[in-house]
Amino acid sequence: MDCSTKQWWNALTCCVAIVAVTDVANGEMCKWVDENGTIHYAEKCPEAVDSVKVEIQPPPSQAQMAEAERRSTESRRILSDRKSPATNDGRVRSLTLEELGPLPKNTTSTYLITKATGVNFDKDDKGQFNLSLKARNSLPPGAYLETHFPIPGSEAQKQIVEKKSVHKGDEFLLLSEKNSAFKCWNYLVEVFVYADDSKKELLDVHQQTIQCRFDHDLFKGDIIDFAKGMSSGGICPSGDKRNMKKMSVKQLEALCESEREKRIKPEREKLVTQCMRRGDKQDEWCENYYADWGDAQRIDTAHVRPALYYDLPECVAAKEARTKAR
Repeated sequence: MDCSTKQWWNALTCCVAIVAVTDVANGEMCKWVDENGTIHYAEKCPEAVDSVKVEIQPPPSQAQMAEAERRSTESRRILSDRKSPATNDGRVRSLTLEELGPLPKNTTSTYLITKATGVNFDKDDKGQFNLSLKARNSLPPGAYLETHFPIPGSEAQKQIVEKKSVHKGDEFLLLSEKNSAFKCWNYLVEVFVYADDSKKELLDVHQQTIQCRFDHDLFKGDIIDFAKGMSSGGICPSGDKRNMKKMSVKQLEALCESEREKRIKPEREKLVTQCMRRGDKQDEWCENYYADWGDAQRIDTAHVRPALYYDLPECVAAKEARTKAR
């Protein structure tokens, strides 16, 4: 029996309902990446699968399981709260640096891989989304892409950017139009993948979040202030950003995840680079294999590798604040 890591993180009940005591507590499991980029674990390696051995960790305690479930639920709630940068009275607002959280991870879907994202600003302070994509080998020849970029300052409208005749292996950059109403926000971009330019057959929708750490309303036009602000993390509303005693539970949790990502990201990149240099795996395999580095991972039906760096001061403060709020 195997269980996808991402399935476990998104729905903790995956495989848990049939937890049983096994005799492999101190043994090893197989780990491999299938043709769709999904990570799998199993007690026995399937034939003709390029797999590696992973050490089985001790099973989690009931307290660890409850904490993991709470973090999963809270993550879904935070993502739900960030669907639209509008307040209840209709005014568009920015998130604080803490509420923004860490940079969103690059996503992999059935046909596309996100290579890089960002928001560029020109000399006139206008910004534009950029989304770098790579077509996977599964993409049918001549596929047609329709990218829906959000329009900052607009709640409903989307800007559509088309890309015709995309083939497997292609790498390309998609840019939105320039805009002067950007907010500090996690903007959702959707790429609709059609079989051809008739758009009669929709194959998949690739979703990628692009984080902007710049609020046009807070920028006073001074290029030196712009450089200082961006080098220190962004130009966003962020009073008392490091006074944790004055921060809400939501702010502390976002700060915790931001600090964790600062430590996890270089470790993940180092592991991916080492994997690529060995030369026995394709680059895409290496990226997929280590994409979940730092997350809690289910090894088998009874064992979980705890998530990394939840012992940081910011994370401890978040946990204490949650306890007091109950």
